[in-house]
Formats: sequence, C-alpha cells, structure tokens
Amino acid sequence: MCEKNSTAEYKSSAADDKPHPGDLVQLAAAMMATGVQTGVLKYKNERFNTFKSTDPVMKQAIQRAMNIMAQMRKSLVSNVPPAGTPTVNKCKACPINKQCSFSSGK
Repeated sequence: MCEKNSTAEYKSSAADDKPHPGDLVQLAAAMMATGVQTGVLKYKNERFNTFKSTDPVMKQAIQRAMNIMAQMRKSLVSNVPPAGTPTVNKCKACPINKQCSFSSGK
C-alpha cells in the first residue's frame, strides 16, 4: 500500500526487535514496484520500522528480491521449477496453481 510517498506493508503477525527477513524482501519488492524510496513495515503488535532504499539492510533485501525475480524469470522461460519444496498449502495459495505443471496440489 502506498501512503505519504512511502510503501507500507501491514503484517498480521507480531515482530520482535528486528523485522522478519522475508518481510524485508516483500517490502523491497513493493518499493521497487511502486518506485518509492521509503518503506514501512507495520506489525500486529504495533511495532513498525521505516527503511530507505539506501539503508544497508534494505539494499540487501532489494538484491534478494532481484535474485528471486531472476530465478522466477528463468523458471518461466525454461519451464523448470526453481529449487525449493512445493507443498500442498503453498501451491493452494499460489495464484497460478491451476496453470502450473509443478503444482503439488494436483
């Protein structure tokens, strides 16, 4: 969600002192998609963190997001799934599970 020139990710879980690594990658992808330079993670327990795209932790998350996107592109072109462990629950939640020949939900 974009608000006040930043991207916000609202999480249904609580956070400890540090944000969850996967949440940082999601925020990085949202920042890249919207073109904004600031992102905010807001957790259920009222904790929130603000990041700029130039922060070291966000630079790392942006690189991870770019690596994931590169793997996805390669997988789509080659029709070979990326390394990982598909599960029924993951495949059930995936928006392309009906088209995916690798779906474990079939």
